[in-house]
Amino acid sequence: MKSKQHETLSKKEMLCFSFGDLGYQCVFYWITAFLMIFYTDVFFIPAAAVSVLMLVVRIYDAVNDPIIGSLMDRTRSKIGRYRPWIIVGGIGLLISVVLMFWAHPDWSETSKIVYMYVTYMIAVTFSTMFYMAYMSLNGCISVNSMERAKASGLRMVMSYAGMLLIGYAAPYMISWFGKEQTSDGYLISVIISAVIALPLIMATGLGTKEVVCPKGVKEKISLQQQWKALLKNRPMMILLFCMLAHGIQMNGRLMVATYYCTYVTNSLQVFAVFNLLNSLFAILGSIVAPTIFRLTGHKGKASAAILFVCAISMALQYYTGNQIVLFYILVSITGFCYGSFSALMFSMIPDAVDFAQYKYNVRVDGFLNAVASFGFKLGGAVITSLTGVVLSVFGYVANGQQNPACLQAIRIMMTFIPAVSCVLAAIALLFYKLDRKQHSRIIDELETRNVL
Repeated sequence: MKSKQHETLSKKEMLCFSFGDLGYQCVFYWITAFLMIFYTDVFFIPAAAVSVLMLVVRIYDAVNDPIIGSLMDRTRSKIGRYRPWIIVGGIGLLISVVLMFWAHPDWSETSKIVYMYVTYMIAVTFSTMFYMAYMSLNGCISVNSMERAKASGLRMVMSYAGMLLIGYAAPYMISWFGKEQTSDGYLISVIISAVIALPLIMATGLGTKEVVCPKGVKEKISLQQQWKALLKNRPMMILLFCMLAHGIQMNGRLMVATYYCTYVTNSLQVFAVFNLLNSLFAILGSIVAPTIFRLTGHKGKASAAILFVCAISMALQYYTGNQIVLFYILVSITGFCYGSFSALMFSMIPDAVDFAQYKYNVRVDGFLNAVASFGFKLGGAVITSLTGVVLSVFGYVANGQQNPACLQAIRIMMTFIPAVSCVLAAIALLFYKLDRKQHSRIIDELETRNVL
């Protein structure tokens, strides 16, 4: 019998799997990059109120990840454990994001804040349902570590393609559809993005297969088993810390970028170029990531080296000043690092799931992926809330002239804060010991036990 470790995914399976992240970013990137400035400059909600929202809702979003992940691990259906969640969560996400950008500037401040909280919480709940299942699916389409790296790489190509598409087109769509009223520009643009995303998400939900499922799936998995698979799983604990740091640097940088381009470079159109370069080179990095793994045989050390380069590039951007060409060059380097690191990072999580099954005889793809997402979202919650607080403290004026102290704060949040986060994650990854040879031995043992 041919070992599952040597099976490869077809081109159709690779594409259907990767389309999910393209569809997801077509709508969720509006939240990541544009929601805060939409709330402050279009919906006219005070920055301090938005910062509290970002903290409360994102902490809620992070906390519900392990709960939903546990439910996924217990799901039994004809199409698998995770694909039903992808379909339901994806459709719900599209509808809820459209509602988020349905602004009512003439409402009372209390009504606007209530609407902001309700729609945001609904959206992040559906986002969790979709993305937790999607992350878990990566470990269920193959046990081959190289195939997972390839699938993760292609997925990140699609993810950054979605960011490129929306990030570059958004300023122009907002301007075109918002000639009479800016809020209409946002709403129509988001609706168009959701229509594009729907068939892509459905392709992932209906066009993939879950070939990795633990034997004895009818047995209940206790909470004690789940937490043991996490807390005594050293590779997973390292990845959890890295996801926390990744959430700080990625979410914070993307959210601040709209303010940076609007008020530091004095043109939101610069954001279109910033996003274009960042996404194009991230796509290149995602493509190269499997080759980096093939050459090094160690995802952890390769990722650490990439993050050190990324940190240097981010820090140098602080000193570019009016040298926009140099800024764009450094953004390109950062984008390449983003893509290659993300592809390797998301392919390491399924390997850590295999390690847990090898050590503790329990397979909890959903729970461990949810914990990783918890770290990422918690980091995002902290940095986005901090962004709102900093803007408020330094006297941010919506659609107005910013004082020097506020501009300086924006520059630091765009450069040094994410750079420090990258360095901390890189140091942690130096202690990640699960290389390709060790993972191959783990899969051989699991196949010998006949538990896959």
